[in-house]
Amino acid sequence: MRTCLHIANLFIAATLLGACSGDGSKSLSDASQPDGGGLDAAPDSPQPATSDRPVKSITWGSEDVVTTADLTVAFNNTSIGARDKNDGLHVTWLESQKNIRYAYLAKGSSAWSLRDVPRTSTTAVSKPTLSMNGTTAIVVWNEAGANGVVAANATADFGATWAGPLQISEGAGTSASLVANVSASSFSASIAWIDSATSRLKVRAISGASWSVASLGAVQTIDANATKPSGDPQIFGAAPSLYVTWDNGEETGGHDVHLAQSSDGVHFTNEHLIGVTQAGRTLNSGNDTGGCASGPAVYLGYQDGNAIYVARSTDGGKTFEPKGKVGDGLFAHLECLSERAVAVAWESFTGNNLHNDDVKTVGSVYTLDGFDTNTGPHAIPGSDVQMARILGTASHSDSFLDYWWVEKTASSAKLGHRAATLTRE
Repeated sequence: MRTCLHIANLFIAATLLGACSGDGSKSLSDASQPDGGGLDAAPDSPQPATSDRPVKSITWGSEDVVTTADLTVAFNNTSIGARDKNDGLHVTWLESQKNIRYAYLAKGSSAWSLRDVPRTSTTAVSKPTLSMNGTTAIVVWNEAGANGVVAANATADFGATWAGPLQISEGAGTSASLVANVSASSFSASIAWIDSATSRLKVRAISGASWSVASLGAVQTIDANATKPSGDPQIFGAAPSLYVTWDNGEETGGHDVHLAQSSDGVHFTNEHLIGVTQAGRTLNSGNDTGGCASGPAVYLGYQDGNAIYVARSTDGGKTFEPKGKVGDGLFAHLECLSERAVAVAWESFTGNNLHNDDVKTVGSVYTLDGFDTNTGPHAIPGSDVQMARILGTASHSDSFLDYWWVEKTASSAKLGHRAATLTRE
């Protein structure tokens, strides 16, 4: 059963919004200085993938607040934040169920720069998700309604200007997931979503020097089992080696977690069922699977019985071994910091408190040895006593690990953030 109750319904694409706005709030974390450019600038040079050097230690900095508003964030199969090639910090969220917002924090600055993301409707949307290619931020979201679509926009100058809304799905689409494909082209990414009419999983790549329909690749259907609806895809990895995982049997019981792989960043093959049994729990009975990959290592986190479990593959996703329960709660988000260093974030609660946000907090675990041993739960200092924090998620770069959450207040909510510095061997 899908349990995320914080995401809005989808609405139909209509007219183009072209205005951007800005404001600011304070932060204590580090990021990068703008390095010029813009949508007419030369494409970013490729940024390196996550370092293969092992992570030696993780050192936490202070908390900060990006903004306070009537806000929510995309959650169960998406990433909302990322750092650019200079470790500039970018994040996206949803305000008042219809305004997609974007923020950037420059290195050495204490002020977030906040902008609107121009899109193709003035009504409600859901699940804005963000990924970085160099210093180009790509944002994908779901427009809604009977004919709702998956749409995207991009900025190469920290939100000052935008390339323009671009429809990604050929028909109605929902539950989009995004990964930027780092390359010489600024506008390069792969996107997965569920076709609303057929409940089949779709994947499409953007590639090319321009942000336009001409840069969109062919739509691929990769879920071969048409007898069960699909749900909650997540696409992850570093192009050309990408993975997509999804739930086959969404909302009908008997969830089967499937995975497919791509060796060229475009075409996905080798679809297979992930079968892992651990301590009376099976990966095929959970849902909302999150994953990450580094080299031949692939990690999956999933929920079952209001608890978070992880599994590890050392053969590129062909087979998985159970690595046990890491904490109580729902919606696992995994970040591979290296081949054996992995961070997990989730919405943490115990007992029958699924609908009681006041007792929830940010679940956090990290391992430096592939989940042979763990630090956590509640690896973020003090997170075990900081309540009314929901929708905990994470992102990372070569040098930083970032956690994000929404903290409920009496009249609105805060988008919170805390960074940690990664020391590598």
